[in-house]
Amino acid sequence: MITLQGLVEQMGKIMGEKPKLKFNLNTDGDKFNESEFPFANENFICSNSKIKKMGIKFMPLVEGLEQDYFNYYKDKII
Repeated sequence: MITLQGLVEQMGKIMGEKPKLKFNLNTDGDKFNESEFPFANENFICSNSKIKKMGIKFMPLVEGLEQDYFNYYKDKII
């Protein structure tokens, strides 16, 4: 499992950057605006058994993030 903060920190490590994290308590609870960031305040729990039955193979999260960054984003990020 990984938290959203942990995901951002891991992505920063891959990029060789230290992310600047800011927490805005004024956006918690009823004040949360999903249009600003659609993933906050959510838990994602799922079973991968159906996907595995379709023949899709998984890899460790960090390995996948690294591949995506180096194959698609490294030279495109400004």
